[in-house]
Amino acid sequence: PVRSLLQLMQLINFDFDIIKMSCYVGTDDPLLNIVVLLLVIPTLTVCGALLAALLARWKGQQFSWPKYLNVVGLVFLVLYLSICMSLTRPIHCQSNPNGLHTMVSSPAVLCWAPGPHVAMAVLSLGGLLLYGAGFLAYVTHITWCYPALVDDGHGLKLLVQYRFLFGRFKDPGYYWGFYFIVQKVLIAVIPILFPNSAAIQILLLAGFILLYLLGVTFVQPWVTDIANFADCFLNAGLIFFLLIASFLVDGNDKQTR
Repeated sequence: PVRSLLQLMQLINFDFDIIKMSCYVGTDDPLLNIVVLLLVIPTLTVCGALLAALLARWKGQQFSWPKYLNVVGLVFLVLYLSICMSLTRPIHCQSNPNGLHTMVSSPAVLCWAPGPHVAMAVLSLGGLLLYGAGFLAYVTHITWCYPALVDDGHGLKLLVQYRFLFGRFKDPGYYWGFYFIVQKVLIAVIPILFPNSAAIQILLLAGFILLYLLGVTFVQPWVTDIANFADCFLNAGLIFFLLIASFLVDGNDKQTR
């Protein structure tokens, strides 16, 4: 059961090595993995819309785009960190004693060398702009326009289409969804910016999580007290594990010092 759970977590993190695609295509190609990742998101979105439309027709109901977009937004919000971290794998490189840089997820691939990595990096950056920055821009725009939408009488649209973003927060903390997503972006980007310095990664991650924890404690944006407590507990646990990980950092590393 534990092994099955771990395999399921790999699939949720968009680690397609778990389904052994090399057995079907005859080769283990990291470029194919990033292409599949870029295509699986719109494919699932379209298939979900078709299934929802067929289900609504079978029940004799009218298909509601606002409700479906709310479901898509909720799923994307939950999987946002996994999507961003999966898309950063091609540009997550580490240095080696021989002076070469290789991908962390595929050590056989040389980073920024003529070959498949350039195409992988282009696709990775394009995916980050489309899915990562695109969703963040969408959330930022909706959050910024929230007061105007309320004043203009779009309350029903906010309750249906944007429920995934505002429905879980109190009215004074309606903007917390934006900070929630920004925290995920920083967690995904920091290992890319400092791939060879575990100490800097731990310091920055702990610092940003601590700032988020202080914000949750002060604002208490979630609708229920249990949700506020759970968010504080989980982020405090992350800081605790980062402190434990700091004892595993090699103090003799020049970059660590």
